[in-house]
Amino acid sequence: MNTDYVNFPLVTLPGIDRDVLYALYTRFFHENGFKPFDPNDLGPWTDVSFHLRGDMDDVSFGASSRNGLIQPWASGPSPATNLADNQALSGNASWAGRLLGFTSQSQSLAGAADLTINLGALSGRIDFTGLEHWGVNAAPGPVGSGRTWNDGDLRYSVIVRGNAFTQTGGDAGEVTGAFFGARHEGMGGVVERSDMSAGFGGTR
Repeated sequence: MNTDYVNFPLVTLPGIDRDVLYALYTRFFHENGFKPFDPNDLGPWTDVSFHLRGDMDDVSFGASSRNGLIQPWASGPSPATNLADNQALSGNASWAGRLLGFTSQSQSLAGAADLTINLGALSGRIDFTGLEHWGVNAAPGPVGSGRTWNDGDLRYSVIVRGNAFTQTGGDAGEVTGAFFGARHEGMGGVVERSDMSAGFGGTR
């Protein structure tokens, strides 16, 4: 049995290192360089983080928010082969799931995530729809209970390389993801923009 796991992001710093780097580049760095250290420039600062997590079979995904730093993630077991070598799949394959994350103001964000890949071309699209937001560091409510985020959707074209996929066009932002499970039963990844960051996951 293949028990390797793939995680997005691939590198995670310890909490104290994240805090120091985040403070350094967001509170103390100016166009003309660094200024003398003044702890008051940190403003409100906490050692408590707020997490959103989703689980679909063996795929886990979500995001954390702490002092304005949002870190989306997704993880799951590695496939036994590359997607192109999965003989059980042909034509178009689809995965459906959810997205969980935060706006740039740390408001919780959720919506649907749908990925469709043409196995011959190894390309397709991923759509995030029904995007809603709630309060700052609040648990998302039932579908339809939040306020529509922007126009409610994000759409991207993607290309597959091995067992990973990245966006090649569509809305602003960056999408990176991977397929999970021995037979590519799951998918997950992260979408990052200036106004939101989120993890997503889904299953066939």
